[in-house]
Amino acid sequence: MTRALIPLLTIPLLLLTACGPTPVRANRAWHGSTPINATYQFGRLTADLPPSTRVEPTTIAARQVLERQGHTIESAEATPQQGRIVALAPPSLGYKKITLRTSFEGHGTVLRLDVQPPNESRARVALESLLDTLGL
Repeated sequence: MTRALIPLLTIPLLLLTACGPTPVRANRAWHGSTPINATYQFGRLTADLPPSTRVEPTTIAARQVLERQGHTIESAEATPQQGRIVALAPPSLGYKKITLRTSFEGHGTVLRLDVQPPNESRARVALESLLDTLGL
């Protein structure tokens, strides 16, 4: 009798795995004076910067902003095509690390911010500080 129940018990498990995880709704908001639309989804804030914005100056400005806020820069690199900064946050900011990526993607520079642990409001504050420094 128990052998007959085993296949019946595995069917619901197969159906659950086929459904997959529930997608997380994207939160969109405008930032800066330009304004720039930024989307937060799956723990990442993504913003398309104006076409005239280049990767290297954006990455350099981001490093300056993070250092002014008391972050310790763990790594930083920038080329005309892509940039990346990993910064450790001071305990007073309430998060551990922020990773900023910039890349040129045909139409312009795309900026991606990841705060660990994930925190949308902290990512948006970091974006506002960067846009203010860039004059955007």
